[in-house]
Amino acid sequence: MTMREFIEQYGFIIVLAPLLGAAINGFLGKYIQKRSGERAVGLIANASVFISFCVALAAFAAVWSAEEDAHTVVCYLFNWLNVGALRADVSLLFDPLSAVMVLVITGIGFLIHIYSTGYMKGDPGCYRFFAYLNLFIFAMLILVLGENMLLMFIGWEGVGLCSYLLISFWFTKQANAQAGNKAFIVNRIGDFGFILGMLVLYSLLRESVFTGGLAGVEAPSLLSFRFLEMNIHLLTNTELFGISAATLVCLCLFVGAAGKSAQIPLYVWLPDAMAGPTPVSALIHAATMVTAGIYMIGRLHFLFSMSAAALQVIAVIGAATALFAATIGCVQNDIKKVLAYSTVSQLGYMFLGMGVAAYSAGIFHLMTHAFFKACLFLGSGSVILGMRHEQDIRWMGGLKKYMPRTFATFLIATLALSGLPPFSGFFSKDEILWQAWKTGHHGLWLMGFISAGITAFYMTRLVILTFYGLNRLHLRPSQDLEHDHDNHDHGRHDVRESPASITAPLIILAFFSLVAGFIGIPAALGGGNRFEHFLVPVFGHHASAPHHDPMEYLLMFASVTVALAGIAAGVFFYRIRPELPDKIVSRIKTFHRIVYNKYYVDEIYGVIFVSGTKLLAKASAAFDRYVIDLLVDLAAYVLRVNSYLSGAFDRIVVDGLVNGAASSFLFSGEQLRRLQTGKIQAYVMLLLFLIVIGVSFAVIM
Repeated sequence: MTMREFIEQYGFIIVLAPLLGAAINGFLGKYIQKRSGERAVGLIANASVFISFCVALAAFAAVWSAEEDAHTVVCYLFNWLNVGALRADVSLLFDPLSAVMVLVITGIGFLIHIYSTGYMKGDPGCYRFFAYLNLFIFAMLILVLGENMLLMFIGWEGVGLCSYLLISFWFTKQANAQAGNKAFIVNRIGDFGFILGMLVLYSLLRESVFTGGLAGVEAPSLLSFRFLEMNIHLLTNTELFGISAATLVCLCLFVGAAGKSAQIPLYVWLPDAMAGPTPVSALIHAATMVTAGIYMIGRLHFLFSMSAAALQVIAVIGAATALFAATIGCVQNDIKKVLAYSTVSQLGYMFLGMGVAAYSAGIFHLMTHAFFKACLFLGSGSVILGMRHEQDIRWMGGLKKYMPRTFATFLIATLALSGLPPFSGFFSKDEILWQAWKTGHHGLWLMGFISAGITAFYMTRLVILTFYGLNRLHLRPSQDLEHDHDNHDHGRHDVRESPASITAPLIILAFFSLVAGFIGIPAALGGGNRFEHFLVPVFGHHASAPHHDPMEYLLMFASVTVALAGIAAGVFFYRIRPELPDKIVSRIKTFHRIVYNKYYVDEIYGVIFVSGTKLLAKASAAFDRYVIDLLVDLAAYVLRVNSYLSGAFDRIVVDGLVNGAASSFLFSGEQLRRLQTGKIQAYVMLLLFLIVIGVSFAVIM
């Protein structure tokens, strides 16, 4: 059996193994944890993801070694829907794009599972956590492996549900519960746009808006939503509501992408989601779920390429988000919040790449970002554990000496995020900036360029305040020690390195943060950009060709320079002259307060949407209470009056007529009865009287 045949027959194991692990821990995990301990629960979860990763490696090898025209492998399972012209199968699509995504999901997911065994140690709900984590891996794999759009949507909604469950895992804390609700609601707003886009696309397919159809394929097959079939045709100039059909579909789908991938204006859920356990932040909000929107655009690139207007919107929002979130990250003090806004900013870079039709560059940055951002989040978790659950970097410092492995890996990932060569972030970020410049989006390039310098600055600030100087944990106000369970002072001597179950994944992720970029060395630096070449069967001519423009070298030098300038500024302000930031803040208090409070976007949303919704609910309740209740009371009064009038009519008219007739007959009978006296004289006199009257009447007539 060849590798290709193995994937066709057994590729389903990739998605089945995590689902099986979720089922075992979900239904039996409490009993297993009680009888065999947390390690048994963790072993089941880790083994399921490891099996999935091994099969994913085989699938990647099959796609990598395939012939030039045979890079796609389909694993058909069963027919799912067959309603009229609509048909949908449960089939898994393995091609270069999905192979990259599956390796990222299962590889990094496996490392995070290992990390979680140490991080969640002692938690009574450990079995539930691993069940949710496995279920998320399953949903994410369905999203990226689904052969048709309907199956992708099942995974799309599945990761949203799992995100809610994991963010609010410690649901007894109000902040966690609120963060989970916020993520769920904001994602539902985005998903509404996604569903609307699917419905419009279905309508267009049904009405044969796509010209030409498929050679040798009947028209109803167009309604299967299969990516391999949708990729063959082009959209006509059909217009809906005054805009092109392609633009309308793409903009609706982008609303869904903005929700999942935290772009303006739907980014507000991601920073609050840091309330969940740190492994959740690393897996869902750095490496996998938040990249779902990027993957969706890459998978439907043939559709988005039909609308220059939609791509322009994506590029502008991506660049704006990158710059906007970077400025907020400069003044945050929560170590995970800094990384959260960094994630929002880097996702903006990816959307910028997709918006300028540099799809392979966007996916390349997705991959490299997954490594160094997962390393940073897991590193922050190691720091939080070492600092007894303190997350405010103002009370950290000096951890370089006490947590050397965490420091080294965190520093490598920081340099990768800052975009310095030879770290992976340099190659992927520089490729996006170059593509933006080359396609004429000079303003967007400038926004990305400035964001790169700001990123280097706030990450340097984070590293210095966390790992350099003196440890400031003992200076923390006592009322903030909510996580401590004893009363003695927690100074720097309590800080220690995390166990191997936590640091081992950090070392592996740091290694790939360093070397992953080498697979995408551009032609300008003597490389062949093998990553871009690998994705050519998916993106076709949309993948950029090799280039040797002298301008690229100048822009590359500028991007490295601005990163070094950001690092130098961070070192100067927080290492050499640490008193300067407070002096500067004292002079720009208003601006600092605005940025520190995240430009009051949450408050604005709260006034417009939250308060507006509550006001509408109160108005509706008042309407029910006064208007509806008044109408009900009025209707009841009318019914009572009608009942009274109906009773009166019955009593007076109907009963009156009946009783009157009876009384008249009684009266007549009574009067006639009086004529029956029994006296013959009276009868003779009456007879004579009647005869006289009769004769008189006859004579007169």
